[in-house]
Order: sequence, then C-alpha cells, then structure tokens
Amino acid sequence: MSNALLRIRAAMPLFAAAIAAVLASSMAFAQAAPAPAPGTATAPAAKIRVACMGDSITAGGYPAILGKMLGDQYNVKNFGISGMTLMKAGDRPYWTTGQIGFAKTFDPQIVTIMLGTNDAKPQNWNDQKKGTFLPDYEALIAEARAMPSHPRVYVMIPVPVFPPGAFGINGKVLREEITPVVLKAAEETKADVIDLYTPLLKIPDAFPDRVHPNRFGSERIAAAIYSAMTGAPLIEAAAPTFTEELMVEIVAANKDAVHYTLDGSEPTKDSPRFAEPFKITGTTTVKALGVGDAPSRVAVAVFQKVAPKPAATAPATSPAGR
Repeated sequence: MSNALLRIRAAMPLFAAAIAAVLASSMAFAQAAPAPAPGTATAPAAKIRVACMGDSITAGGYPAILGKMLGDQYNVKNFGISGMTLMKAGDRPYWTTGQIGFAKTFDPQIVTIMLGTNDAKPQNWNDQKKGTFLPDYEALIAEARAMPSHPRVYVMIPVPVFPPGAFGINGKVLREEITPVVLKAAEETKADVIDLYTPLLKIPDAFPDRVHPNRFGSERIAAAIYSAMTGAPLIEAAAPTFTEELMVEIVAANKDAVHYTLDGSEPTKDSPRFAEPFKITGTTTVKALGVGDAPSRVAVAVFQKVAPKPAATAPATSPAGR
C-alpha cells in the first residue's frame, strides 16, 4: 500500500467525530404511508421526484441505479455534468450550466448534491478562491430548498480520490480541506448528510482511474444513498465477483438490528441476525432488513462466483535458424 493511501486512511479519525455529529441529525428515514380505510377510492400516487446534482461521478450513472433500487414510486433524474466545480469562481462552475434551472422545472421532493471534487484542483483551491466554497455551497442548498416543492436536501461527502490522484485533482486537499467545509455547510444549513467516502474507501479497485467509479463503484454509491434515504442496511463486499471466497459485511443505517438471508428469500425479524462479517463460497443473493420501531426497506446484493482466469503462457519460440 502506498504511503499516500496510508496517509489518507490515517486522516480518517480526524473527521470521524464531525461526520458522526452531522449524520446524527440525518437519521429520520422515510416511513410507509398509512393504508387507506377499506372501501376508500384512491388516485394513483404521484412519484417522488429525486434530482441528483453533481459532476462526472454523478453524470456517470449512479442515479439510474438508484432509481431502480428505489422502485416505481420514485422518479430519479440525473443533473450531473462532467468537470463541474461547486465554487462560482471555479474554472467550470456548476452554477453556469443551467442545471439548477432544469432541476427547478423538474420540481423534486428530494435533491442530492455531490460537488467539490473538481474544486480540489490547484487552479480552483487556492487562497484567492477557496474562501468562497462555504458561502457558495450554502447558497446552492438555499437554491434547492427554494424550489416549488421545498425539497429535502442531502449533502454528500465526496467519494475518495485514490493516490496519486488524476486529472489534477488533489485527494488530500479534497479530504482534509474541502470535506470539513462540506460538513460545515450541512451543519449550518441543517441539511442531511450522506457519507460516501467511508464505504467507497474500502473498494479502491472500483476506481480504475483513481477518480471515477466503475459499474460496481456506482452501484455502491447508489446503495449508500438508498440506505440513507430508506433506512435499509448497507451490504458491503470488496467486489461483485470472486473466484474462491468473499467476505460480506452488513452495516445498519441506524441502530436497528439487522436480519438477513442468503438464499434470495425475503428477510424477517425471525431471519438470522447479523453479528459479524461472514464468508460466502458460492454465488449468493444477500438480502438484509433493519428491524427497529418499524421494519426498513430491504437491501439486496448479488455476489457471483466465477471461474479463475487461465494463467497467461509465453508464446512458443522457434529454434534459431528456422
């Protein structure tokens, strides 16, 4: 493991208390609406609209995955654009793209914001500009809340940038300087927080260019957001496929007990209770349920056992002179 990655991991305790304090105010989860009285006619329920604002990590596709996880009751729309900064003074400000206006027309009940990664480039994060990050972030939250439906706003702690970084993005700056300001913006505006850094730090192989997630990484981002929005547990593993065995962990979205199944059946409070990471040795569908005052929605993850790739063999060479 590189010294740079070790430094990033060593820095995590510096932010744990701050993250925990802000997340503690974000634990009110969606509850099912009461059933109508017998014989009462009801119109089809309008879908809950979710607007996902962000940069290339958003534009790359996690909103579509999140929409499938949330189901037919939700309409999730992608308002991400590659290369965007949160700061108005940045080299490519999100503010000038028109996406805020498009999101307003969409009239969402929920808005997610994941910006700040491109602000960690040296031309953006400098003494002349970085002081505008906090007021600009708070202004974007205010813009979202001023939309007609007055949506609930989720501020997302950006995913890691793995050493040595790429595209001029400084992962150390993102984590140690920008992330605390993101948390401060959320705290001062009382916005909900979703931590994407911690679960995604565990799967560096899901970031082939050290910045952008592959399909599995986008699925993990969507799963973390789904967990925060619904109270479903978060199912974690190092990869979606494996050749021999794989360790699986289930993280409760709150203090609920977590019950799970490994055969694809729906978990109940009578299913095995998760206590510690477990090993799977074959293709497995893991389903998990949080059980507290009320059951959560069910989280689902499929892990597939695959055949090992054959070892590469050197091409045969002909004897000299033939």
